[in-house]
Amino acid sequence: MGSQGDEAAKKAAMWLYPKVLGFNPSERWGHSACYSHGVVYVFGGCCGGLDFSDVLMLNLDTMVWNTLATTGQGPGPRDSHSAVLVGRQMIVFGGTNGSKKVNDLHILDLGTKEWINPECKGTPPSLN
Repeated sequence: MGSQGDEAAKKAAMWLYPKVLGFNPSERWGHSACYSHGVVYVFGGCCGGLDFSDVLMLNLDTMVWNTLATTGQGPGPRDSHSAVLVGRQMIVFGGTNGSKKVNDLHILDLGTKEWINPECKGTPPSLN
């Protein structure tokens, strides 16, 4: 019979470094990441003065990276934004576009892979 200490050791947090296949995404910061149905979606970010507008996918079952081919008008290069997943839609808000702060809203439908630009009413949040 094990002690309580043995049980705690089994449940201790531990970083894993799995072998990941596919391409190596560019290093970046200021990106967002959302999880849905076994896939982590990474949007935007920046590195060395370059802002990204790509949507990357990491399938957690196969550990393979891919780039999601989207249609519609997306947010463009973006970093330091917020993103949340609601159902099968990734909602992206605000951030910077490489040169200025923005307070717009974009939705990526993960089912159709299409960017949607909703018409928002009211006064948007301040840029400050």
